[in-house]
Amino acid sequence: MTRFANGLVFVTAVALGACSTAVEPPAPDCTSNEDCEPGEICSIEQGGFCVKAILPNRTDVGLVINEIGAVDGVTPFVAEIRGEDASVTLDRQSHPERFILNKNNQSRQDVPFPGIRDLLDLSVTSRNFYAEQDDPNTYEPSLFAGSIAVSQDSRLSRAATTVNTNFPPAVEEGEDPITKIVVPWQHFTATDMLSDLPLVVTLTPASTGEIPQSNVYRQLHPKSLIGDEAQTKPYSLEITEECQRNVYVPIKVFGNNSGPPPAIDSVSLRYASAIASPSTLVPNCPAGETCTCTSDNACTSGQVCNTADESCALDLTGRIITQSANLSPEQNGDLTVGAKVYTYCDENVETDTELDLAFTVATSTDTGLPRLTYLAESLQFNAPSPGTLPELQLSKHLCLPNWAPAQEVSFSTAGQPKSVGTRGSINLQDFVCCHVNCLQGETPPTEPNCAPEVDASFVGTFEVPNEPGDSWTDYGCLPLFSFSAPETEQSTVRFTRPVTYFEENSNYVSKLSPGAVDAPLTYDLRVEPEVGSVFRSVQQSVVVAPDTLELPVANLIEYRVQLRGRVRPEMALCVDTDAECVIAREAEVVAERIRLPTEEGQTILGPYFYRTQTYENGTFTLPVNPGVYLVSAFPAIGSQGAPSDVIVVDLRLASDNVEIRADGVPEARVGDLLLTEGRLSTMELRNIDRSASITPIDLGSWNGITFDEQPLDLNLSTTCYGSEGRGCRIRQLVFNNADLFLDQDGYVTYSSRG
Repeated sequence: MTRFANGLVFVTAVALGACSTAVEPPAPDCTSNEDCEPGEICSIEQGGFCVKAILPNRTDVGLVINEIGAVDGVTPFVAEIRGEDASVTLDRQSHPERFILNKNNQSRQDVPFPGIRDLLDLSVTSRNFYAEQDDPNTYEPSLFAGSIAVSQDSRLSRAATTVNTNFPPAVEEGEDPITKIVVPWQHFTATDMLSDLPLVVTLTPASTGEIPQSNVYRQLHPKSLIGDEAQTKPYSLEITEECQRNVYVPIKVFGNNSGPPPAIDSVSLRYASAIASPSTLVPNCPAGETCTCTSDNACTSGQVCNTADESCALDLTGRIITQSANLSPEQNGDLTVGAKVYTYCDENVETDTELDLAFTVATSTDTGLPRLTYLAESLQFNAPSPGTLPELQLSKHLCLPNWAPAQEVSFSTAGQPKSVGTRGSINLQDFVCCHVNCLQGETPPTEPNCAPEVDASFVGTFEVPNEPGDSWTDYGCLPLFSFSAPETEQSTVRFTRPVTYFEENSNYVSKLSPGAVDAPLTYDLRVEPEVGSVFRSVQQSVVVAPDTLELPVANLIEYRVQLRGRVRPEMALCVDTDAECVIAREAEVVAERIRLPTEEGQTILGPYFYRTQTYENGTFTLPVNPGVYLVSAFPAIGSQGAPSDVIVVDLRLASDNVEIRADGVPEARVGDLLLTEGRLSTMELRNIDRSASITPIDLGSWNGITFDEQPLDLNLSTTCYGSEGRGCRIRQLVFNNADLFLDQDGYVTYSSRG
């Protein structure tokens, strides 16, 4: 087989256009780097072809390493690497050129490079303040018993890294208890970007009674985690038993002559303000460091300044106290919530403490009641005394609306199929379908009608009663609260009821309350067809009365914009550079919706991330809800080429890109998505277990893309919809975002955008 100089081979099309066909994919031309020309390496990931070895820019490189049980056989080690990290070295003298990472400290040409793994040596004790006061010379705190979670937000805009374990570790009967645990964690130097994200240890003491213990939060001081070398770092964590204090609050149903509260699934508590306790930092200030502050700006990410003693502390706003408060029935039929709250009195045990707390009540699905969050401000926890821990009883209530119980409400979906494309090298056939998956078949399906599969939900609104003499305040209810708008009094609360699909009768069922007597509730029914469906997501208002058991069929008559195009290799990848060629194996096309300022405050229905596979030499059809999208294509695993550049496509109905077909379906065509030579990234990971999974992330090859003259940063959680605090998903570099693994030499190789 003739191999073009760049070593990447695609199949030349016999005839271009809709009737083009491809011969069988070429056979691999290498099994090792020795089979390739200078400047090339053998890429097994691309199917065994020689490819140019051109490393990506350091600023574009992101890598997630997930190694399981390298310390104790159980605990995972997760490292999020950025190409600019001090631990990443560049070797241009060896073949292939590569980036090198080592789990352990290393030295190259007498230049030290830090390893990527620290070991956190954690000991945890429980102190009784008054017992220590009675006998300070001989007192020893007891060993903490409970669960521990170590967590840190992502520096690559992904989900937070969390490691859960129990303390102390289990031992055989008769053996001495283990007083420390070792948790592997990523090492950072002072120059590493986002190295100061809070590393928080959540301590949950084992319950000793009916009321569960409160979570206790300790942040390992950022300055203590930074160092020139990876090492074992000891930390002694301590909780104070007198800081665990009981609080009680009654639950009642709003309104006169109301019955007992409905079934409660859970009551959770969170801190509603920062607290700013110096005891949250361990150590409070590392030796040799200056840790004073006069404002929050002087503290690191996730911290606030305690201006009274000019020290930084972990911001506790929104952190969970307990997710399962105790519920006790009272003689009058009401319920009382009992919970322990850690007051962070560690440094001032004999001083009163004031806290703001948020209570969230979730009732049973059968009630149909909204999930409500309440604010209890300026709660005064009186100082304890030897043998006495004053309890706090709230006089105001967690009120629930007096609604009728939930009833099952069902509906079904229907729609008419539409043309999604043509295929066939000899007999061109139009595929009229409900879903673009039909294009993976050789013949069109017979689908006279559709019953689209959807994600659905009902969204209702609870309005706080405010009639004079019959208001929320008149009944002694705690005010409603939202962490997203803490300064705004909540007069309405939106709540969501889930929907279950029953395949045997193609029905969707939800349990909905019709609301108060003579006041039927109105819900927004959100219907979001699955990715690949031709039908557009819709929202409609429905009234649920006591006799509403079945809704009219959700007849989907609006259609998604069909984004059509072709994925093909750029000319440099073709055997014959004088003729276009087609991909030998089908690629993946993804589209991700971006947020627009003009959409702020609107309900934007999902899905937000779409993917499909090409068919017949790279052709694709991808139906999406109207909006503005990032679009890219990814070569199949084991085939040649790098992902196409990320482009921005305006697919709003008013866009010049969109035309409405005669059958009413909006359609847009995009220029060819070119799989490129890209840059082949080779990473050598030393002392990393071969079973570790590797996920590459594109942190910057897309820099420079804009929409409406505004730059788009795909690493920000505010750029794309549905990111849940994470960056855009299209930053993936591998088909279906699959994990990669080390080869026998400890290398991982992947193609990145050029």
